Amino acid sequence: ADNGNPYEHEMTAIGSSPGPWSGDSIGVSYHGYAHSHLDALCHRFHEGFMYNGFSEDEVTSEGCGKLGITASEAGVFGRGILIDMPLLKGVDWLELSTPITDEDLVEWEEETGIKIGSGDIVLVRTGRWARRATFGPWNVAAESAGLHASAVQWFKEKDISVIGSDVALDVFPSGVEGY
Repeated sequence: ADNGNPYEHEMTAIGSSPGPWSGDSIGVSYHGYAHSHLDALCHRFHEGFMYNGFSEDEVTSEGCGKLGITASEAGVFGRGILIDMPLLKGVDWLELSTPITDEDLVEWEEETGIKIGSGDIVLVRTGRWARRATFGPWNVAAESAGLHASAVQWFKEKDISVIGSDVALDVFPSGVEGY
């Protein structure tokens, strides 16, 4: 339910054709909400362009000509910070469509005494999996807690290197007119 087709299966050989065996290929479709994964910057577009003005033409069926995930093939290293919003709010999970604003992030820093800084790897917990364990799966692309657009500037000022979440980062629906 979190990802309608997370595993792809194809029979590559069956029985005596081409030889006395059957063979198959199994692949994983990481996009969706079933698997943790690190997206490359070439996965998002706005008006035909990617981050830093690269054209969407840089992406083909062979991969990303610019901004590919292969830039991180040696790994990503930095100080990891978990922002546990349900813990801050005293709940098991944030209710659906709850925005995490820049004010929430400031409150988190004040309450924890942890200051996010340049190069940090920030993981934001909304409690998605605790909610799923209680109520079952739902369409997280239509309705989920997450970061409000106001948080973008806050993270930019902190100069973090990576951000992740237990859901798709931004709140759905966004609450921003037109999006």
